[in-house]
Amino acid sequence: MAVGLADGFGPIAVLAFIPGFTSYGAAPVLSALVADVVPEPLYTQYQVTRPLAMRAAGLSPAVYGLVSAVNGAVIVVIQPLVARLAEPCDDARLLAAGALLLGAGMASTAFDHSAAAFAASVAVWTLGEAIAMPTSNAVVSRLAPPGLQGRYQGLFAMAWALAAVAAPLAGGWTFSRFGGAPVRAGCLVLGALAAGGAAVLRNSPLRQPKSSPQAA
Repeated sequence: MAVGLADGFGPIAVLAFIPGFTSYGAAPVLSALVADVVPEPLYTQYQVTRPLAMRAAGLSPAVYGLVSAVNGAVIVVIQPLVARLAEPCDDARLLAAGALLLGAGMASTAFDHSAAAFAASVAVWTLGEAIAMPTSNAVVSRLAPPGLQGRYQGLFAMAWALAAVAAPLAGGWTFSRFGGAPVRAGCLVLGALAAGGAAVLRNSPLRQPKSSPQAA
């Protein structure tokens, strides 16, 4: 079944040769790929199209630097609190919440015309980053069959790398041709898509409790 699915989709045919993929089925791995990797195109817009949007709003490079500093400041302040609050929470829900906040924060840039508004949008997607990013690697590890965590981490790292290359090209081209509105709409859609992948992941038979020991 999994081999047939992979053959039908071409680019994901490699998944059929990963141990555990054919045994457990395609849905958990593909859902995790969506939930974990789709936020990467969102995150790269912070470095690519947001500077263009701020320049279009008439803001200076100095203001861009100050607004960018909000990301680091929010992380320092909220990360310890988020880590404590997230500990008892379901990983799939954390991924979904983080993806929605990333998408909403990036999408809200379409309505930003002042330094304060841009700073507020940075604070929103930074909260999503703080919730989702620490969870991603742990989810991948728990999805992997015993003893194959490294191989699955490699698969997800490769997917992240491909997304990190494609997203700036797609975002920059779209912004230059059509303006910021379709980019921001795309961010919202991608955030919802990643949240949907996380929702499917909640029902995966591969999910294990956070306390479950992993095979070496």
